Amino acid sequence: MKKKIIGLIPTRLSSKRLPAKALLPINGYPLIVHVYKRAKLSKLLDDVFVCCDSKKIFDVVKNYGGKALLTSKKHLNGTERIAEGYKSLKKKYNYVVDIQGDEPLVNPNHIDKVIKYHLKNSDSDIVVPSLKIRETFNENIVKIVKDNNEKVLYFSRSTIPFG
Repeated sequence: MKKKIIGLIPTRLSSKRLPAKALLPINGYPLIVHVYKRAKLSKLLDDVFVCCDSKKIFDVVKNYGGKALLTSKKHLNGTERIAEGYKSLKKKYNYVVDIQGDEPLVNPNHIDKVIKYHLKNSDSDIVVPSLKIRETFNENIVKIVKDNNEKVLYFSRSTIPFG
């Protein structure tokens, strides 16, 4: 039986480092619309929704033909936002893919690779793609601390000491 997979894109209007980032125009489209359209190019996602805390973002996504779910402004992070969005859906899915709402150039092939990896390694609850970084002191880049088995221990924007 084919697994049902949904992509959820969390975003909020009052982002701390760059207010209203989701609505910033890039080549004639708001940033969040680029993310949504790129996610829709995935061959493995059955559906895609933007989970947002703002009627303004909700309306923009809808006006560009996208699907959106209005969520609370009180969430501390994107994971909480997509959890609320998912719970509001009548249709249920086997897998949820959290697609970052501030990556207008997200590669749909990367989304599909993460999904394929997770389907082959179903003992993992969460799969997080990562890259080696050079800017270890940049607080705009999230760092990952992993154990010897490549399992995530925690994420941090702060500099991580090497061990």
